[in-house]
Amino acid sequence: MVLHARLGLRGQSQFPAWVDEGLATYVSRDGRFDLDPETCDSAQVDLPVKAKDWRRFAGVEAGKYSDLYYGSAGCKVAKWLKAHPVSGVTDLIEAYQAQ
Repeated sequence: MVLHARLGLRGQSQFPAWVDEGLATYVSRDGRFDLDPETCDSAQVDLPVKAKDWRRFAGVEAGKYSDLYYGSAGCKVAKWLKAHPVSGVTDLIEAYQAQ
């Protein structure tokens, strides 16, 4: 929710869905996922960029496969954060957009 508030409605549509969902997964520390950047596998599935595609591939319709998407996204964010240390959501947004 903090990411959405910082990005605003227009910014959300231009920010990759996998980063949004991956950040939420990473912050939640959900025990179902390996979020250690040294051991996790972020290449399990191709991660959707657009929110509508994320909802289709990783949402309710994905059923048991949705964990693959959330785990991969959380891992990819964990690896990105290790390579690009930031302090807070605003820094994360600025660092990601500067790539």
